[in-house]
Amino acid sequence: MWSDSSPPSGASTSLLHNGVETSTPFQQHSLSGRRFAISTILFLKMLFIFISRTAPIRKDDSLSFSRTPAHLPLSSTSQSASMVDQIQQWFDSLISSRSVIAARAGAVVSCLIFSSAFFLLQLSIYSPIHSFYEAVWSLFSLRFILLFCIHGSIFFSLVTFFFYPVLFKVDQVRRVSYLNPMVWAVVALLALDSIVSTVLLLYSSKSAYLANGFPLFYLTLSLLSSTFQSIFDNDFQLTFSQHQKPKMLNFLLSLVLDADMAVQTSYTALKCMGSSMAFGLLLGTPLYGIRSVVCLVFPSLLLTVFCVSFMQLIAIRFFISIVRYIVMEPITFNMPLPYQIHSPTSEQMRTINRVVEARDPLLKYFAFFDLRRVALTDSARRKEVFSLSQPGGHARNWATLSTACVNVIKQVQLHLDEQSGRLFGGSIAVDNVGGSASGDASDLSDPLKIDREMLLMPVQARRQGTHLWLFTFS
Repeated sequence: MWSDSSPPSGASTSLLHNGVETSTPFQQHSLSGRRFAISTILFLKMLFIFISRTAPIRKDDSLSFSRTPAHLPLSSTSQSASMVDQIQQWFDSLISSRSVIAARAGAVVSCLIFSSAFFLLQLSIYSPIHSFYEAVWSLFSLRFILLFCIHGSIFFSLVTFFFYPVLFKVDQVRRVSYLNPMVWAVVALLALDSIVSTVLLLYSSKSAYLANGFPLFYLTLSLLSSTFQSIFDNDFQLTFSQHQKPKMLNFLLSLVLDADMAVQTSYTALKCMGSSMAFGLLLGTPLYGIRSVVCLVFPSLLLTVFCVSFMQLIAIRFFISIVRYIVMEPITFNMPLPYQIHSPTSEQMRTINRVVEARDPLLKYFAFFDLRRVALTDSARRKEVFSLSQPGGHARNWATLSTACVNVIKQVQLHLDEQSGRLFGGSIAVDNVGGSASGDASDLSDPLKIDREMLLMPVQARRQGTHLWLFTFS
């Protein structure tokens, strides 16, 4: 670097005029440029400091500050918050790596389904042996390998950056909402991907439908229908398996041999094909005339439409099962040690006592599922829950875990009370009203009361009792 006191050789930047050193225009421009650069850097630095200091507090941080107990010192509170942040960062990185692995496995499975569809579309009933021979050899062609890689790359990018972050959540209903604009964005991207994959499939199989644009009209309608069915008729909620998980190869083999999934997917593909044919007749007759009816009698077109719809539906269902298998692998959290550690490691900080009080719903779901395994199968860790901490001999683990469980139950109770208040228009008091249902006007101002014994009755008997009660006081 050049210094201000010693200019570079060969570049005279000053002159002596009457014993006084004056600057040339070159030096004036360089000095002004340096001053401008330094002032710009200082301004950006001050702006960055101002933004970082005046940034609004996140919702999670405000909750953590408001929930800080008053009797704890500030140092212990900040240390606990840093531990929680480290646990959350570790969990986010773990789930992110698992989702990438699931996306890779889903891309491989989608490519295998693409290859199967490519093989089936090349078979012909008029020359079965010759078409089978050509289909087998075409699987090893350079063109098909290139299209195979393109299809896998597109599917991997789609599910990694759009499909998984938007659809797969733990705190959602079993069906995604029709009112979410991000869901419709995923539908559009998935439809575009399916159309591109179908064009690649027809190109690699040398189909004659690429030369005639009208059958592509039916194929596009079928792909749009199957895309809609894939998003809005599948359950994307992240849940744990209630059975013992097999190994990966056994799991994939069980998916392939799952007859129920194949039958349900075939039925859905037939519905998509029927709806596409119906809309094709309504929309294609004014545009294409009698050709829209003649094309429906060709078995090759019907088989192609069914094949591409089935390919997309089964690929999405396989990917959902793969995500639940890989991402929702249970995590075993450590129990806190009975003695204090001055500098705990990251693994020693990830205790179940801290994780059950996390704000992330997915992390809390993993924690409570691990706590369920402790209660059902893990007798060694169950003893540690009720062990006494030293010094003092207190059941610290049991107190923390029981408090966290009770807090979750209270949150569920508050949610049920809120929803019940919306349904009945007031608060609900669960009580025995066998002797208090007098029918007076004073009872109308009391909260709505439900008999405990009535809640335990069968549904049919409960309906009969409700009808009898309404008939008596009507």
